Amino acid sequence: IDEGYRGRGYGKEAFTKIIKYFELLNVDYFALIPYPVEIEREDVTKQDIQKLVKFYQAFHLNIVKQNSDTQLVMGRDLNLLV
Repeated sequence: IDEGYRGRGYGKEAFTKIIKYFELLNVDYFALIPYPVEIEREDVTKQDIQKLVKFYQAFHLNIVKQNSDTQLVMGRDLNLLV
């Protein structure tokens, strides 16, 4: 979501729709790498990643692999009731 539109619920609304779409497609599990695409790779901080982790945890994604503070994978089993 463009920086000027953040904090207005657009990201939450978009991600909710993505999850519902996955459910319609009978996706059992999905994973993602939380990473801020708008920040240059060398400037990404642990805080940038943690902000995204917190966002995705609100949708019941869990960290499934972590190589460092800025390299991790999150996932969710859509067959589990939340």
